[in-house]
Amino acid sequence: MFPIIVALAILTGIVTGWLASLALLDLTTPEFIKGLKLFYRFKDTWFGLFKSATFGFTITLVGCVVGLATRGGAEGVGLSTTRAVVYSAVLLARAGRVLGAGTAAMIQFQDLHKSFARSRCSPASPSPYRTRRPWSSSATRAPARAWR
Repeated sequence: MFPIIVALAILTGIVTGWLASLALLDLTTPEFIKGLKLFYRFKDTWFGLFKSATFGFTITLVGCVVGLATRGGAEGVGLSTTRAVVYSAVLLARAGRVLGAGTAAMIQFQDLHKSFARSRCSPASPSPYRTRRPWSSSATRAPARAWR
């Protein structure tokens, strides 16, 4: 259920952004779509859906595990509910930290890889592997030293 809600929220955000750009910024629809293509990363949507599914699974699993271990009637149900909410909150905070750190590392690695590929393989800059080595030509070779 969480991924459906998140997908609806993403879609609502895009549609309201489009309406706001039409009404407030006097942009045309093709200009908005051009900006959307420029700044929108589809992997962000997949990560949001994955993260929401992970959170939903965590909440469901904690609720089931704590609920199945409930004893003591109505008072036990109240204590188990409180315990399940606290456990879920702690696990969600940790899962959010782990998923966020993993995503940040992945994005940083991809950006580093792209910048490295651009700097090494762009037509404007020659490849360091194709340069002439000074010792490969006899004209640039240093004269031999005489050993005493």
